[in-house]
Amino acid sequence: MPVLVALLVSAGPAGASVAWPPTGPSNHGWTLNGSAAWTGGAIGLTSAGGVSQAGSAFYGTPQMSAGFHIQFFLNMGATGGADGITFVMADADQTPPTTLGAANGGLGFTNTPGLVDGVQGGIGVAFVTHQDQGDPSNNFVGVLTGGSGSQKDWLDTSEVPFPLYGLHLVDVTYDHGELTVGLDGANVLVLTVTLPSSVRVGFTSSNNASSTGDHQVTICNCTSEDQLSAGGALGLLTMGALGAGIFAVGMWSARRRHRRSITLA
Repeated sequence: MPVLVALLVSAGPAGASVAWPPTGPSNHGWTLNGSAAWTGGAIGLTSAGGVSQAGSAFYGTPQMSAGFHIQFFLNMGATGGADGITFVMADADQTPPTTLGAANGGLGFTNTPGLVDGVQGGIGVAFVTHQDQGDPSNNFVGVLTGGSGSQKDWLDTSEVPFPLYGLHLVDVTYDHGELTVGLDGANVLVLTVTLPSSVRVGFTSSNNASSTGDHQVTICNCTSEDQLSAGGALGLLTMGALGAGIFAVGMWSARRRHRRSITLA
């Protein structure tokens, strides 16, 4: 447990991190959309029983993408649900903080056909617990570039050998073209991508019409290169009570590395 806590408060590759409790009259720079709401020390994106919900939370100040690092806990409940959670690094010029994409398989990320635009530009790192057409399974990590409704455009995906339900530690680093996604201490995806220079950071999620679940995120640490000169550090959520039971994570030793190049700017 002490080793894990030290990891959570360590600095990223560049910049500085700032922690604060999500209490008081403001949302501390975050815009919550759709079904998203503060839930104790976490952002609750959807709720169990909320049929066809979509929720998103975006930080208002764009972040420099050249060097970016974030650690967070995702919690999708102990007994299942759908559809999953996406961490978003979108084009800040095309994706305002009020962006909310499709429910029913869209992860709150994709476009709603004929109605609203979803996330534009950039990527989403998705943790998926429901299989739609074009998805490899009902339990995988993938990198999204767009989509329409439940049809999602995958850059790459990686199966994981344990359920994504419950509490997991995620570590995402973008370092001058290389994206590394870690889950519970093991790298599950390593990709070469080119992001816009300024990204809108956020989280999206959805429930579908037949399966619902609590989808929550608690941010532990976030830094970006030159973030202070870019207009302020990204506000962070505290760990709150989520530290309980974390000793069980980090036990997966299998590592998968994927390399694929694409320009998204």
